[in-house]
Amino acid sequence: MKIGILIIFFNNEKEIDNHLFNSLLRLPKLVRLSLVNNGSTDNTLEKLQELEDSYNADLSLIDIKKNKGTNAALKAGARYLLEKEDLKHIGYLNLESAFNFKKVAEIMILIKENYDLIAPYSVEINNNTPFQRSLFKNMFSMSDWVLDLQHKKLENV
Repeated sequence: MKIGILIIFFNNEKEIDNHLFNSLLRLPKLVRLSLVNNGSTDNTLEKLQELEDSYNADLSLIDIKKNKGTNAALKAGARYLLEKEDLKHIGYLNLESAFNFKKVAEIMILIKENYDLIAPYSVEINNNTPFQRSLFKNMFSMSDWVLDLQHKKLENV
């Protein structure tokens, strides 16, 4: 089962480097990656286009011309992924300018090593949500997934 991962960018030109590119290239083939440029005013879009050109067919780039907030970017990215693929689960990362891009590489490694744990986590989150979401019911934060994964590993020690 393929999963989708959205990564939201806003003015991250200086942080996008080969480290990020290489971490994205290590993702399993069952991951459909979508990069969303959320109205950046620097050269973030150009950097993301370079990444798109060097990556395989499982990457898409969505350019939102004007920043309308993270939720709007998530909705646009999720709609795009759901139109293109039959995805049951979509994780997301919001890369604000204070975000440590080395963490992205770590998260990508965790996805590769623990791919089989993503879908059950998404289902668990959806079942524990006090309100019902419709279109994005199986959407979850990859950062929260990593924290949950680390917590469970500590419990098993």
